[in-house]
Amino acid sequence: MGESEKIMETLRRGESSLNSLVDSWGYVRWHTRRTDPHRLNLHRGTRAMLQIALDAAQPLLQHDDGLVCEFGVASGRSLRMTQEMLPLDTPIHGFDTFTGLPVAWGNEPAGSYSTGGNIPKMEEGNVQFHKGLFSDTIPQFLSTVDKGRPLAYANIDCDLYGSTRDVLEAFHGRIIPGTVIVFDEYLCHPSWRQDEFRAWRECCKRFGWQYEYLAFSLSTKQAVVRVTS
Repeated sequence: MGESEKIMETLRRGESSLNSLVDSWGYVRWHTRRTDPHRLNLHRGTRAMLQIALDAAQPLLQHDDGLVCEFGVASGRSLRMTQEMLPLDTPIHGFDTFTGLPVAWGNEPAGSYSTGGNIPKMEEGNVQFHKGLFSDTIPQFLSTVDKGRPLAYANIDCDLYGSTRDVLEAFHGRIIPGTVIVFDEYLCHPSWRQDEFRAWRECCKRFGWQYEYLAFSLSTKQAVVRVTS
């Protein structure tokens, strides 16, 4: 690729990123139109977003022995945050291949975010890892869990439409009113309407879930949703 082609490619990527930001802002503005502007914070960090979600998930955690799961663990950064915010006797389940993205995603090639197959080390022993593809590990895990236990909290950091859909489909019988989900790549990237966002919207239509948004962050690209019915 010549120098002029490189410049044009950079400009095209910049335009695509700008368009996705404008589109995301329009979506967020519509869904926060009734929120007091003085209380609206669209630039929270990851820890603050996870805290909002975990606080909202407390009813299912405390009264229904709800499950706490993360899908897409990678190095374990957000999983450690979750662990720090919960009592040390709360079981947490982390799902990942630890070999990176199974297919290319945007400008990220297949294998991005790989830990070389290595499971991250955690300070406490309340985290159980499930290594492999979601389509394999989730059914195996759920076969060992009482059918009455709902999904209380999930951090879905799958990036890809297909992986996100696999998670939601597998847990559809355990996603109930009160379930809280953090989507890590929900907004603010060029393909956002085709990835986690699309998988969530399609599954809501398919399974009849109604939901509300609890928080957005334009800085981290995250959204927190709570199922209402």
